[in-house]
Amino acid sequence: MKPLQISIVILSLAGVISFFMLPKVVVENEKEGPADKNLTSKSVRDNELTSDLAHMHASKAKESDLNVLVDLKKQLAKAGNTEKKLIFADSLSAYYRKLQQYDSAARYKEYAAEIAPSEARWAATGDGYEEAFNFAEGETRKVYLEKAQSYYDKVLKQDPKNLEVKSKLAMTYVSGEQPMKGVGLLREVLKDDPDNQTAIFNLGILSVQSRQFEKALERFDALIKINPNYAPAHFYRGVSYLSLGNKEQALASFKKAKSLEKDKEFNAIVDDYIHQAEAGN
Repeated sequence: MKPLQISIVILSLAGVISFFMLPKVVVENEKEGPADKNLTSKSVRDNELTSDLAHMHASKAKESDLNVLVDLKKQLAKAGNTEKKLIFADSLSAYYRKLQQYDSAARYKEYAAEIAPSEARWAATGDGYEEAFNFAEGETRKVYLEKAQSYYDKVLKQDPKNLEVKSKLAMTYVSGEQPMKGVGLLREVLKDDPDNQTAIFNLGILSVQSRQFEKALERFDALIKINPNYAPAHFYRGVSYLSLGNKEQALASFKKAKSLEKDKEFNAIVDDYIHQAEAGN
């Protein structure tokens, strides 16, 4: 089992935002229950690579960044073969992501996946749209979530045993209109691989959200046994202990999480929880 990758788990501020954006699904004893219907069902048309939204984002960038983007787009337009197009599409996606313009980053991942289809590029596009969903507002959230699902589905049609992608797909359902379908997929992952870190972590997160903190501790303890240096597991272990009123264990978990992770945004969040625990909140 490979260590969990940053892109598929909650590791920084973006991930913590993702966590609090998840619908408040109660998974009582992990039995099936009613689905949450928070998202609208109105369809939203897909945006082109040169959409108004992309231009809106670009207008927020510094002039130097705009110049880089313009140059890369010109190079992409002039590229005479697929290999060169992929180079510039990947560069555009990476640069937009650097600017935290995740929707535009996802669209260039999608462009690359369309001109050079592969499981790796489909999975990357799914990741891109899942990330864009986390930061989107309004009806665009639904279309980004559906795009993420469609690309993860492409991967699983080719490789049904790709458990990492299956775990990601599960969480898109949890974030959308079919949360129990997502829980079911996570259970399937654990049936095939009881030590699957992504599935264990995500089920732990769902237990926290449904206020099943004892169950959450079981999940995070199991994950820490598999991957003792995984900071988010220690962090959410601390959240669970704090919610149960065990301040000492919570503080120990928060401090362990902070010692394992150097990301400043992540540690700022951990510090806030440490202050809460120390204050007895």
